[in-house]
Amino acid sequence: MEYRQLPHGNESEKFSVIGLGLGGIGTTPVDEIEAIIRKAIDHGINFFDMCTAGATYAPVGRAIAGRREQVFLQVHFGAVYDENGEYGWCRDFDTIKKTFLWELEQLSTDYVDFGFLHCVDEDEDFDKLIEIGVLDYLKELKTKGIVRHIGFSSHTPSVANRII
Repeated sequence: MEYRQLPHGNESEKFSVIGLGLGGIGTTPVDEIEAIIRKAIDHGINFFDMCTAGATYAPVGRAIAGRREQVFLQVHFGAVYDENGEYGWCRDFDTIKKTFLWELEQLSTDYVDFGFLHCVDEDEDFDKLIEIGVLDYLKELKTKGIVRHIGFSSHTPSVANRII
């Protein structure tokens, strides 16, 4: 596997050029999810984007048990899951915070490598995340080492340029 250094990370932050986005894996049986994650790690994949169905988190947590230091996890602040594990978007601070704490618990970890502001496609999306305190919360989590890096996802170049 080829790896690349994170430009503003530390020397140990080398990411596989192939990562695994877990968006479509949520309906897969949990034993298969665990096997997929273990096989990916065994083959050198070390980056996992956790924007996925809620039912995926616990199996991923079990699959990375004892190997947490080998993988990089990315979660999305603003992607939330209902009681059935179904994905949705949210711009409510308490719900976003509750979801993040639940994600940490399900993954059996006390930190994530990347905290992403989720789907910031309009200026209003970014304004709202600032207004409700999510960006400040992310910065606080970064200061505490609970989130190692802050990022965002967007489908709108002008909004992405504004955030940068």
